[in-house]
Amino acid sequence: MKKILLSLLALILMLVSTSAAFAFEKVNDKSVKITKVYRVTESGLKEVSLEEYLKAKADSKPVKKESSPIMDSKTTPQDIYSYYRYDESGSFLVRRTDLRTRVSRYVENRTSSSVSYTVSYSKTQGYELSTSLNSEEFSALKSGVSFTWYDSASVSDSATLTISPQHVGWWEFDPLMNKSWGYIKKVSTFGDILSSKYCTSYSPKKVNGMLDGYLIACEAPL
Repeated sequence: MKKILLSLLALILMLVSTSAAFAFEKVNDKSVKITKVYRVTESGLKEVSLEEYLKAKADSKPVKKESSPIMDSKTTPQDIYSYYRYDESGSFLVRRTDLRTRVSRYVENRTSSSVSYTVSYSKTQGYELSTSLNSEEFSALKSGVSFTWYDSASVSDSATLTISPQHVGWWEFDPLMNKSWGYIKKVSTFGDILSSKYCTSYSPKKVNGMLDGYLIACEAPL
């Protein structure tokens, strides 16, 4: 009898949590409020103003770098007929709001006062390319950008989320990525350009081994 009651209780809790999740998947965007914003830093999360967060992309400065030939160290000059290189036109750090997603569970506060909860969050972000590349072209791109390239980066931790009375709260994450644009060229050993392909790429930025970006506290009325 005890096992049956425990099983029923577990089933009820599962159904409640599932229905809550589905209910809040359709939160009206107009009712969502950002209550706090944190930046990932070397020493952990640092609270920043909403104004600083919104200015992040505008404050980025483009940089340029001269490209150099990409050669296979296992081959000799006599064996090389062509190679790929990436000529970067520019790059800058960009706040990818289009990749901003919910990274935690929904937490309800049905009390009459604000309540603080410890809520875990997790986010993994990979790279993006505007065009398909073969392995040699991709290697040239990663070697030719003006920043440290990462194929993927993750962040996972927990933080204190304060939710207003009769509201539901959650964490969202807005990743920072290094954007680069330029041409991937196939070059002969005589310096002739055999082919040229334009590519815009995005690589996640890391700080202290973690995905860089902004952790955003959001809430909406129940």
